[in-house]
Amino acid sequence: MLTYNSYGTEYKIKLQLTTYQDNGNLALCATCWDEEYKFWEPYGTFTVNLGEKLPDDCAYVDANNMPGVEDWLKDNGLAEPLAKMRQSGFCMYPLYKFDIAKIRSIIATQDDEEP
Repeated sequence: MLTYNSYGTEYKIKLQLTTYQDNGNLALCATCWDEEYKFWEPYGTFTVNLGEKLPDDCAYVDANNMPGVEDWLKDNGLAEPLAKMRQSGFCMYPLYKFDIAKIRSIIATQDDEEP
């Protein structure tokens, strides 16, 4: 089971691999375990869709709303940074190449049981 630390709180998460509806770009989302109510709930999306069509294994990472996401992706071997950033509003988003096979392997081992 993966964990994600945000602002000092550690969350038990499950990954979801999907695509954005308008252009088919990669979207990596997560659900987290709610200890109080004992169920999986939506946590967030680690990627952002900035409109341009990207290769199937690439996505811009939401370094603005997901603190530490870049280190987390690299530490877990899920993605590597590419030498490109894109601005949206006042934020810069880094482009990453994702290891789709590894992500699918992690997803295949996840279940709906309590962690």
